[in-house]
Amino acid sequence: MEGLGANVATGGITAALVGLIYTFVQILKRSRCHSNSACCEFEVDRVAELQKKITERDELVSVIVKTLKGIKKQEEEDGEEGEVEL
Repeated sequence: MEGLGANVATGGITAALVGLIYTFVQILKRSRCHSNSACCEFEVDRVAELQKKITERDELVSVIVKTLKGIKKQEEEDGEEGEVEL
């Protein structure tokens, strides 16, 4: 029975290693290498797209927050106008 456990563990490690290698190869296929000097920088289109979406989302959130703050401020001013001191 010990041999079976070792085989299963070895198979799992092998599958994980193959998965990592496959992922790395797919990333390399989608990347472009810019060689300015001795180093190589990789630019992946998908990462650039995600960064653009994140920036757009952050800008949208900023506009929403400013709008909500303006609404809250307006409600507070309206509430103060309606109050009557006795």
